[in-house]
Amino acid sequence: MENQSTSASRSPVFPLPFTREQLRIDIQNIVLLEMRKLRHMSAEDAPLPMLDPVHSFQFWDAGCTPDEIGITYEQASKFAIAPVCEDYFDYGFYAVTGTRSDDFKWDSIHTWIAAYLVDLFKSNYVAEWDPGEGHKGLQDGIKRCLYLCELANARLILEGKEDFYHFSYAGKDEDGRIGDLSIRQLAMLSGMEEMSLRSYISRKTAPILEISKNDRRTYITSEVAKQWLIDKGRYLPVQTGRISAELDLSTSKFSSFDEFTSMLCDRLAFIGEKSQDRAALTDAVTTALRACRIDDLYGLNHEHIKNSGLMEQLATLLELPANLLKLRAREAALKSEISNCQWQLNQLQQQSAS
Repeated sequence: MENQSTSASRSPVFPLPFTREQLRIDIQNIVLLEMRKLRHMSAEDAPLPMLDPVHSFQFWDAGCTPDEIGITYEQASKFAIAPVCEDYFDYGFYAVTGTRSDDFKWDSIHTWIAAYLVDLFKSNYVAEWDPGEGHKGLQDGIKRCLYLCELANARLILEGKEDFYHFSYAGKDEDGRIGDLSIRQLAMLSGMEEMSLRSYISRKTAPILEISKNDRRTYITSEVAKQWLIDKGRYLPVQTGRISAELDLSTSKFSSFDEFTSMLCDRLAFIGEKSQDRAALTDAVTTALRACRIDDLYGLNHEHIKNSGLMEQLATLLELPANLLKLRAREAALKSEISNCQWQLNQLQQQSAS
């Protein structure tokens, strides 16, 4: 099942410079580049990570697309760069936190992917593979992935958090100041060209954007930048991605029954977002619950999960394996009962001590 997030239900605040479909093509091109690099650096008959040994003309033809060679996005998505860049797309353009990769923080996979993309953007090896013919996508695709990485990093700073990579090469305004944005970063967050934003600032156009200077460098504090984006109608509050997007009940555990019912609600929202008829899905869940005199998923209690028919209906509607759903529900209920029992024991002990 494909991992999705709440970005499907949000509208961007400015026209996107490219689509998710384009990003996926770019990732395929980068993976193909690495396969070619690996072939150059390995024995001729050594297997590639996802291809049989390739000797065809197409594999070495810079004008052939990954699909023509046999590298699909499903295959490319197994490489770390794919879920990472998809999370950058959601967080950068839609302000939706990622659900596919690590949290955005220093010394995570994001630090390493950022460093990789910076190096790839300046690569002479890449230049040899992008001769300006055929699908023409490699260098521009790397640039788009790097743009998304910078954009996600900038949004972190906007929200008062530490960046996961210092893009010191990006422009003269970058000085590594924590909590401050460069002109370049704010331009990206507002969907403006950097020169257009500089011109806007110099003309003192309303709403006024107050800038600061330090050691001949120009920056904007995150508080000022956020208020300016709000005034311009170009700010999106951060929204949490769907935690149940790639739920695996064979490994996922719930510490309480409340956490279990919260998962069901999140799952209903997630399935509804990718459904062609969200209202029909919601109505079907409501009908199943009300047949058992339950108003909504939060109204489920420890007795309701013993109703095998109800749990099987919910499993079908929420696209979850029924047997695992029943077992996880019972497990969560037992944990809550144990927790409640421990609380009562503690209360009795405190009363006895007093």
